[in-house]
Amino acid sequence: MYPWNCGLLHIGGALAFRPLQVIRRYNTSQIVKGLLRIGLGAVAFWLAFIFFRFAAEIFFERFGVKGYSPAQVAAVCTVLMGASGLWQWVKGGERSTFTDSVLYDMNWLAHDLDPFRRSIASQVPGLSYALAQVFMAGPLQVLKGVAMLCSLLPVSGDLEARMLRLLEEMRAVSGWQDARKYADHGEELGALIRCGAIEFSATKGRVKAG
Repeated sequence: MYPWNCGLLHIGGALAFRPLQVIRRYNTSQIVKGLLRIGLGAVAFWLAFIFFRFAAEIFFERFGVKGYSPAQVAAVCTVLMGASGLWQWVKGGERSTFTDSVLYDMNWLAHDLDPFRRSIASQVPGLSYALAQVFMAGPLQVLKGVAMLCSLLPVSGDLEARMLRLLEEMRAVSGWQDARKYADHGEELGALIRCGAIEFSATKGRVKAG
C-alpha cells in the first residue's frame, strides 16, 4: 500500500505517517520521470525530423522539385506532428493497439493484386501505424513529462498538517469510503493518493486508508 516505506514510522505497533518526507520523495520521483519523458520526446522529435528530411530529399530528387529545402519541409512536418500530438493529448484519445485503428481495415487494398504485390500492400497499414506511433511518441512523451513536473506537491505551507488530519479522520472509518465524502479536502486527498498513503479505486470513486 505504501510505496515509500521511509515515510512511515512504527510507533507502538502503529504506523505513523510522515508527509513531508513522502512528499519530497514523490516530488523527486516525478521530476526524474518527467525529465526522462521530456528527453525521450526530444529524441523522438529529432528522429522524426531526420526521417522527414530524408523522405523529402528522395522525393525532390525523384521528381525534380526545385525551390524548397528538405530541411524546411521536415521542420513543417515536425511542427504539424507536434500540433497533432497536442490535439490528441487534449482530446484524451490514444489508440492502444493496431486492431483498434482505422488502418486495420485497409487490407482491402491488396485483394485484387497478384501474390507478391498483395504481400507488400498488406504490410502498408501496419507500417503506417507503427510510424504514426513512433512520431506521436515525441509530443506525447513531452506533454506527459510536463504534466509530471506540474503535478509536484508543495513542500512548505500547511499541506502536511492537513494531510495528517485527513488521514487520521479516514483511519477512524474502516473499509472503503466514497471519495465524494471528502470533496472539501480535495488538495490533501489528492496528495495522499499520489503519495500512496491511501488506496484509491478510480472505477468506483472510493478511497481506503490503511
